[in-house]
Amino acid sequence: MKQRGVFLIGLFLITCYFFIFPRQSGRELVISPVGLVRLEFDGDSAVTDASSLLALQSNDLAGFLDEERRLVSLYSSDRMAVDDRWIAVSEPDSVRILDPDGRLRSRIAVRAYPISRNGHLYLYDGSAGRLKRVDPSNGRVMWTKEYLASVSVLDGRKDRTLVGLLDGRIEVISENGEVELEYRPGGSRVEAVYGGALSESGGSVALITGLDPQRFILMEERKNGFRPISHHETQTDFRRSVPVRFVRDGRQVLYEASASIASYDVESGLVSSINFPGTPVAWEDSPSTGTLIVAGRQEGSVGLRMLSRHDRVLYEATLPSTTTDLRLDDDEILVVGDRYVGILEMAVQ
Repeated sequence: MKQRGVFLIGLFLITCYFFIFPRQSGRELVISPVGLVRLEFDGDSAVTDASSLLALQSNDLAGFLDEERRLVSLYSSDRMAVDDRWIAVSEPDSVRILDPDGRLRSRIAVRAYPISRNGHLYLYDGSAGRLKRVDPSNGRVMWTKEYLASVSVLDGRKDRTLVGLLDGRIEVISENGEVELEYRPGGSRVEAVYGGALSESGGSVALITGLDPQRFILMEERKNGFRPISHHETQTDFRRSVPVRFVRDGRQVLYEASASIASYDVESGLVSSINFPGTPVAWEDSPSTGTLIVAGRQEGSVGLRMLSRHDRVLYEATLPSTTTDLRLDDDEILVVGDRYVGILEMAVQ
């Protein structure tokens, strides 16, 4: 019995030692710069395999990188939308849809601004209140909608489109143009839709709506259509577009809050705060690892943080003030700047 007591006391002391004086495991996340691509292109397109390209856009420039992270084509316009497989460029009386190498797919005779959302192409004429969804493979207009109020939110997933309007209404539209949901959240002194996103499956909608108060609303598709399943006041009063996004296979919703990013857990309904001062520039998540990368701008600088699946900080750094976007591709982080793309490689050493 005495030996057993000594053993238990010894085990307790050893356990306390490792908790109080933890030792490094010898393996840590290392992020290092491996390349810099300048968005300058003087020659002809060098596209050889269009199926493996990565599209990047920064202000009035859009380019395509191949698997070796070489710039193979570059476009300049203040009215264009880009996807990994195509680019749409607005001209005075038409919109051209091009292959990454510049070959013309289609020309649509319309005055409109092209918008890309997760492989979906939209043409929006704000002066006429006219929104079109277009098949980027051939330029066919899939449907056209007209609105008296300005479109403030637009997202596309699977075969659905989410439209939010400044008069406080939202619509979920099917691929054939059928309005599957028309909803006015209400509940605020000022009714407007400032932010919104569809989940990857298209079966959930997250919204930031109204002023006094401003609210977060989550809707899910049930047997009898979409229904609100959760809502709360955000304690914010943004009078501009508010970024909203589903991450981690739809289990979590992120949206901009006051001096932080709010994280809503879809399963538990709990809201937590990710401390991140400034305005979000971009966020990307990796479904395979559960990690989340966020960048935010404050006082002329851009901060980068990588978070674990439990939103603990794994890595943080300061990026150039000219950073406009982030892309996460396998084990690389692509930092998009005004006239460059910086490539960071992640490794565990």
